[in-house]
Amino acid sequence: MSEPARVIRTIAAPGSSSAARVALGAAAALGAMLADELGTALPLGKALWGLALFTLPVDLLPALLVVTLRMTTPVLGDLLPSDLIAALYVTRLAASSRVLSIRVAPSHAALTAFFGWAILVTVSRGGPLLPLAHIMLYAAAGVALTHRPQARTGLVWGMLGLALYETVVHLPELPARLHGVIIGDPAQTGALLLACLLFTSLLPLPSPGRAVVYALLVTGVAATQTRSVWFALGVVTVAAFLPRRWYVPAGLPLLLAPPSLLAASQVTALFGLNGESLDLRVQGITAGLRRLWENPLTGHGWAVHETGPAGLLDVPVYNLWVHLGVATGVVGVALFALYVVLLSAETAGAPSCFLFLTAVLAMSLTEVPLYGGSIMALLFFALTSVRRGEESSGPGGGPGPGGGGGGGVPAPGPEDGTRPGADQPPAGSRSSRSRA
Repeated sequence: MSEPARVIRTIAAPGSSSAARVALGAAAALGAMLADELGTALPLGKALWGLALFTLPVDLLPALLVVTLRMTTPVLGDLLPSDLIAALYVTRLAASSRVLSIRVAPSHAALTAFFGWAILVTVSRGGPLLPLAHIMLYAAAGVALTHRPQARTGLVWGMLGLALYETVVHLPELPARLHGVIIGDPAQTGALLLACLLFTSLLPLPSPGRAVVYALLVTGVAATQTRSVWFALGVVTVAAFLPRRWYVPAGLPLLLAPPSLLAASQVTALFGLNGESLDLRVQGITAGLRRLWENPLTGHGWAVHETGPAGLLDVPVYNLWVHLGVATGVVGVALFALYVVLLSAETAGAPSCFLFLTAVLAMSLTEVPLYGGSIMALLFFALTSVRRGEESSGPGGGPGPGGGGGGGVPAPGPEDGTRPGADQPPAGSRSSRSRA
């Protein structure tokens, strides 16, 4: 039996009724996505989404979430399919007894404080909360995934499937730039490919198949023709040879940024990259610093248009920290920095999580990951949150690759206190895109 089939069989408790639920839910989800793609039959699409969300086992929802994240057609008010999937996933887990086993990590407390401050500032400025709600849903789903090993494994398979689809479909168009048929953004596609490069090692693939997968992923990274993605890959390569200390994820990108910036013009000319995007990023960061200086303590609130604060700037702020400063002020930046430091310490025993955190922070120097519909934002929260005892487990419940730990994608085992399928509800129960 193939590994994806084994994961699905583990998630769906044995029995024809569970298999029928998976088949019916998957068919409904595919039908809903097709309806969204065609832009027709909106009522039918909504009905199919409802059928899929309440039919699929809860641990398959994260994989569905990453596949649907870039869909932009609202299905309930202003809520997108990904919003509903994330909200329903967290709600279904909160309604189960498993929620009692959740332990709050220090990083979770810091992230909660950051979101509380962001809400306070945004409300006081009269801004809308929906853009911030997108990010909070991704964060809540990421914390919930920490306590659902089966779902984390399914998420990685979903990521890999999407990444390989985007790469393989693009192969006939090489050397054209890879945007992604579904994702439609080189930077977001690159973030997904980087995540797969780091986490695919945790999946039990046969050696020949693993080599092909890595070759396709590396080809995809090169085809994005995106400097921030290439820079992140270089930073991660260096970080892999360094001790995993709390200061590496945020500090190493800053250390390597100046020489990389000096070489940016040569790289752009050598590979024929888009030179205008460099100027656009400089303009966005400069404009963001000016707006931050106008209200440095509390910022202007989390009102986001494209990847920049709505009504404040003509260009996006292509830097995470400047963007956070414009939105939440120095206080918000300090709270998020505390979250990153604590998260860096917590992921030190999970190499893949630690390195992906480093990759996202490296990309964030010239990108803005935190907005609704951002795959980078979802994976940032979903793949970097670990729980105690998880660091030393691989997908099979044993030591991870190379003896380095499992990177946060363990398979269900006795340490979870459950048997496969024990937490499944009974049958019948209840954009923005950045420019690269």
